[in-house]
Amino acid sequence: MILTPHILVGAAIASQIPNIWGLILAFLSHFVLDFLPHFEYSIKGIQKSEKKQFFRDIVKVELDFCLGMVIFTFVAMDLSPIRVIYGLLGIGAAVLPDGLLFLYYFSGGKWFKKLTEFHYWVHPKRHKIKQKLLLFTIFTQVLVGMLAILVLIL
Repeated sequence: MILTPHILVGAAIASQIPNIWGLILAFLSHFVLDFLPHFEYSIKGIQKSEKKQFFRDIVKVELDFCLGMVIFTFVAMDLSPIRVIYGLLGIGAAVLPDGLLFLYYFSGGKWFKKLTEFHYWVHPKRHKIKQKLLLFTIFTQVLVGMLAILVLIL
């Protein structure tokens, strides 16, 4: 799943459960969301450290991250300070698995090997997107994001 839904769901969970359990649930939500059928953009340049593609992939990831943060910022304007703080912590917890995946690639597969194996396990091969399912997989992410925003504003 792209980062934006992870960001919004992590923020929604932790802002509604402002304690350590909310942060743990935000972290675990990453794997639950990745189990759903979803669209992902390629990050092969990061995975294989191909210089030419690496920077293009970093830009994709950063734009995705910024989109999630901009949406959270607009929603957070009406939240109490404690909910904003826990929302931000929840964002960190929810995207941490992908950050650790980046470190796994950076280390040449030496760091976080078991977590990476688990991360790939929740991405079953059946999630390989066929063109006719593309709209459905995009829809699941939009729906997840919209539900997270709804939870955030409650």
